[in-house]
Formats: sequence, C-alpha cells, structure tokens
Amino acid sequence: MSVAKTLAYALPWWLAAAVGVQAYTSFDPVCTRPADSVNFVSSPDARGTMEILWSSLFTIVACTWTIHHPNVPEQRDGRDPGFLGDLRWGLWSALESAKLALVTILTPELIISVAWDQRRIAKKVMHELKERADRDGVPWTLVHGHYVAMGGFVLRSNALECGRGGKPYHLTADDVILLRTNDNIERLPNLTRDEITDKSKSDPVMKGIAICQILWSIAQIATREIRQLPISLLELNVLALAACAICIYLLCWSKPKHVQVAVTVRTYNGDLPEELKEKLEQPEMSAAWVILFETAQALQIIPTTHPKMGQPLSNTRVQLHPHEKEKETGKSGKSGVAASLFLAATIFGAVHMAGWNITFPTKAEQIIWRCAIIYILTLPTLIFLLHCIGLVLFSRILRLEDEVIDPLLGIGGTILCWLYLAARLFILAETARTFISLPPGMFISTWTRNIPHFS
Repeated sequence: MSVAKTLAYALPWWLAAAVGVQAYTSFDPVCTRPADSVNFVSSPDARGTMEILWSSLFTIVACTWTIHHPNVPEQRDGRDPGFLGDLRWGLWSALESAKLALVTILTPELIISVAWDQRRIAKKVMHELKERADRDGVPWTLVHGHYVAMGGFVLRSNALECGRGGKPYHLTADDVILLRTNDNIERLPNLTRDEITDKSKSDPVMKGIAICQILWSIAQIATREIRQLPISLLELNVLALAACAICIYLLCWSKPKHVQVAVTVRTYNGDLPEELKEKLEQPEMSAAWVILFETAQALQIIPTTHPKMGQPLSNTRVQLHPHEKEKETGKSGKSGVAASLFLAATIFGAVHMAGWNITFPTKAEQIIWRCAIIYILTLPTLIFLLHCIGLVLFSRILRLEDEVIDPLLGIGGTILCWLYLAARLFILAETARTFISLPPGMFISTWTRNIPHFS
C-alpha cells in the first residue's frame, strides 16, 4: 500500500481520536455601535473562531492549490466529445489537483524535493541540448528545459496518413536528449519562450492574491509573536506551509503551469519501431525519502513504481534514471534531493519552534509535541550519524561486508523516515485537538486585521 493510501485511511481515525469528545461552549461578543453617524469605524479588537479558521484555510489553499505547476497530463486527443466529456475531464483534472494539494498539506518537503529535482533536470536539458538547439535555429532557455522535463514532447504511433492523431508517447528528459543526440529526432520543435508561456495557465492576478494572503498570514503571526499573544497550532502550520510554498514558487518560477497539450516531435504510421523502443528508458518513480537509502529502495519498503512506458510523469515522486550516463551523475542528483528534503524539514521544524510555549490540553501532549518538533529538526543530523555509524563502526571496526552494511543502513534509515511521518501526523492531530480549546488571548486581534485579506 502506498504512503498516500496509508495516510488517507489513517488520518480520519487519527484526527477523530485526537479531538475526542468535549463539552461544547460558545461566546457571542457584543460590540458597541456609534450613537451618531461617523466617517470611520475601526474594526473590533477581537476575532472569532471562524475568522481564525477561514483565514487559515484560505491561506492553506493558497499554499497548496495555486502554487503547483503539474506535469503535462494524459492527452485527451478528442476523446469524450460534448458537455459530459468536458465535465468528466474537468472533474478528473480537479481531482488530480486536489490529490496534489493533499500531499502538499501532509508532506510539503516531498513536493519541494520533486520541484528541486525537476529544476535540476530542466537545467540539464537546457545545457545538454543547447548546442543542438543552436544548430536547429531554436531558441533554448530554462523554460524549454522545464517543458521537456514535464513531458511536453511526445511521439505518436499509429498516426493517420496526414500525420494527425495517433497514440501519444510522453518522452522523459533523457529520452529527448538521447533521441536528438542520435538524430532519431531530426530537429527540435521551433518553439519560442513566448509560445510556451502562452500555453501556461498561470494567472498573475491569482498568483498575486495568493502571495498577498501568504504575506498577510506571515505578518499576522509575526505581530502576535512580537506582542506575545497566543498563536494557534493551526496558524503555525499555515506559516510552515507558507514558508514551503515560497520555496516551491521559487523553484518553479520558470516552469509553465497547467500545460494540457503536448507537442508532437515525430509521428509513425504504425507502432513505434522496436529499435527505438530499446533506446527509450523505462521510467522509475520513487518516494524522495527512499532514494536516500539504496537498500531501502531495493527492499521496496515504499515501492518504486514503474509506470507504463510513454505515460505522463508523476507529480509527487522523484524520477530515477537507468541510463548509463545518469548512473555517473546520479549521486549528485540524490545529494540535491537530500539537501532539499533536509532544508524543508528544518524550515518546518524551525517555524514550529515559535509555538514552544503553546498551552496544550495535557502536559503529556505538550511533551510529545515538543519531542516531535525536536525530532523533525534533528532528523538530518540523525541520518548523517547513521551513515557515519555505517562507515566507521560497521565498515572499519567490525569490518562487515557491504552486503551486510547496506541492508542495515537501509532499514535503519527507513525507520527514521517512518518515525518522521508519525511525528508529522501527531502534530497534525494536535492541531485539530487544540483548536477546539483555544485560550482567551487567542481572540485578541492585531493591526493586521485592517490589511485586506480573505477570512
């Protein structure tokens, strides 16, 4: 069972157990009104539970729904015509966006690692095909690299005699580099940067609204911290997501957003030639945490998926490259994924340190919550120490063989990652539990209430 399915099954039960059954109480504030007509009335210096909830939820949507730049999806190619077909494909697209948003809420560091890896691949495409692009007379930028890396180039088999239609085969970045280098693709498509960005569905207005909402949340929480006013765990989670969202924004700055239609680089009247298929790579998609430990990947503790060749690329998994050339540079790619994971985990834990003195329903919950935050912050150090133990204790002192060391490191690293997941779930559960018993100081408003925002 995948991690996403495990979370989907476990999360509702976990939250229900965390919230529990408590006596319901409410308070209805009554504000005085001016006796006569006035030119300006200040906002009240109090905020309600629903105001905290809705402003936080809207910021979460801004951090998880609007920031994504998904890969090119499955091609519709005229299938399911009519209104019902439009509705079906629209709902499918919305469902995919919702799943991506849910993964971002639960594990934003994984999305950061995927965004980093895609940017690395885009830079690789830009540099390795720059000479060929100049020879083809095609302008070649980082935007082009992203477009290739997100599956924007396809081959088509069983095309009509006029060259139209046919079954699309999505090419990976390595596929495009290999096929163009070997002249299986005679020339790169003459696409300008403007033509690619025109395909992008990025809306500057919506992006601006999302950024403003994120900045408002940061300003509000910072003000409350300076004034030593209580901050809810929900708001801390929002702040952590906002920090991760900014990282994702920066990593995806040059990546086209929600491109739906791929560009055909070559068509075949029949099936793809067998000699061509042998050159194309079998995609392997792995969870970012697992690739840090080769044995954990080999043991399939979190399974590596093998999508059918030619299928669209995953938005939530890091792509492994079986090509020989990639094996030489694979370590640097894994190091970058590891660095991005550790940086995101550190940001998430550091933000939550601001809630060190938050009041919890019980002392035990506060202690466990603090331990979870410390564990998240120290996980990179623990993984580093694990590798040091493997290098010094197992290899040099005990002189164990690599065949013994690798499984031990893989299992140990996987246990650390599952403990990280448990810590994250506990923090999420406590966020829901503490929100139903907020202290009175939580409802004191600040000057940020006068800044335009959604709540």
